[in-house]
Amino acid sequence: MPSRFVGAAFVIAATASGAQPLPVFPVNNVAESFHGTVVDDPYRSLEDTKNPQVAAWMKAHAQHARTTLEGLGGYAALRSRIAALDDAVESRIGQVRRMPAGDIFFTRRGAMENTFKLYVRSGSGAETLLADPEDWQKATGKPHAINYFYPSPDAKYVAFGVSAAGSEAASIYVIDTATRRRIGKPIDRAQYPGVSWRPDAKSFLFLREQKLEPGMPATERYQNTRLWLHQLGRDADRDRLILGPGVSPRVDVPRTDFPYVIATPGSRYAVAAVFAGVQRELTLYAAPLAAVGKTGTPWVKICDRADKVTNFAVKGDDIYLLSYAPSPRYAVLRTSLAKPDLKSAMTVVPASDQVIFEIAAARDGLYFESRDGAVKRVKRLAWGANDAVEVKLPLEGAASLMSASPAIDGAIVSLAAWTRAQEILVVDAAGKAVNTKLQPLGAFDAPKGLVTTEVKVKSHDGAMVPMSIIHRSDVKLDGTNPTLLYGYGAYGITEEPGFRATRLAWFERGGVYAVANVRGSGVYGQEWYKAGYK
Repeated sequence: MPSRFVGAAFVIAATASGAQPLPVFPVNNVAESFHGTVVDDPYRSLEDTKNPQVAAWMKAHAQHARTTLEGLGGYAALRSRIAALDDAVESRIGQVRRMPAGDIFFTRRGAMENTFKLYVRSGSGAETLLADPEDWQKATGKPHAINYFYPSPDAKYVAFGVSAAGSEAASIYVIDTATRRRIGKPIDRAQYPGVSWRPDAKSFLFLREQKLEPGMPATERYQNTRLWLHQLGRDADRDRLILGPGVSPRVDVPRTDFPYVIATPGSRYAVAAVFAGVQRELTLYAAPLAAVGKTGTPWVKICDRADKVTNFAVKGDDIYLLSYAPSPRYAVLRTSLAKPDLKSAMTVVPASDQVIFEIAAARDGLYFESRDGAVKRVKRLAWGANDAVEVKLPLEGAASLMSASPAIDGAIVSLAAWTRAQEILVVDAAGKAVNTKLQPLGAFDAPKGLVTTEVKVKSHDGAMVPMSIIHRSDVKLDGTNPTLLYGYGAYGITEEPGFRATRLAWFERGGVYAVANVRGSGVYGQEWYKAGYK
């Protein structure tokens, strides 16, 4: 963007304290009209980060902040303690996927590493490094990251996304897990591919952004996305088009939406899911998996956004739908993939005072997350049973489903609390939870003497807002303690119990940390989310 203040001089503002004066950026208003409303932008020039004067202004303010902070009494000691706590953190696990033969694929970042690396652990416990972003950095001189990964059903191959220099614009790489040999060329424009392997383990379905031709605006990047069928080793330009705007007369895909097709192990049917950006409600279709990719695929609609379905799981010829149509705290419904009929769908998990948050199908039953305020539990409905049973876990906090498949009994569950770092457990068909040891506890990950107090605070209109208060057990909550209060309410995202070792530096000094699940979060379901919407 051309500079609008070339040659302009900074105005120097002296502070009352006599500290180093700071440059005041010159106002040069740009007025624009949006749908009849004029919006002033007095500092448009600051967008030109390549301009030397913008850089000088930023550096001056950064240096002022640094000097001010370092001049505060106790700052150096506090910063040193936070650094020591951070450096002592053990390796961290990202994504986890468990395979039928017992292999576990996962990403891990070591204590002194900058990025997550991709590994596989065999049933015997032996670990193999599959992909290291540093290999790409050495080849290009730019830092890289692994964005996602999807192992093939037989674990022989793994498709994973790699992006460069902080970008999320990933390309798909496929490697042979035994040899780390790359299969075919990378597939670009694959930021959110939702890779779904077909049963043959030699092909997969994935979403790809359209190619931006010269002259096309950048806003077109996420328009007209399409779903393709890729054959291993074949050039991606020869992939078969499956879904997209105007591709199938049976599947409506607006140019702004994202179509995915999911093939589930053990099912004869594929499910097409059409996402509308960040809108949570889904439009779903079903078709015989063998017909996907052939002319006239007989897609049948399962539900649309008016049916208030936000998630689903497939087991055999049935689909289980998470919907807030029966209740703002959700219920789970079941219908047939061969002849879907939502009006006559059976309720398999009825609504209750707890919020159903996530569902996943395993070989032994349907697993789901059940939120009770800020606490989140995992429950299991055995196939053919009438009632779900809570999985007994070693502590109360936030339990989250990480990996489950109809081809495997049980599930992988992460478990964390406000006062204890995340650990990763495997739950078997009998409901027994065993620590996988994938995520070891660091020296400060399970401190003694910390407690959590759960309260509800009356808001301006009388609504009672749940809040978690974390503090030392010997600290009295009498209003005299320095307190950090955090809250976030958007997209139905709930602030779940989670631990950071660096907060110990605050607790050690008598500080209190509070987290409020304000409206806009999903702590009490759809009504609570919508109460803060827009």
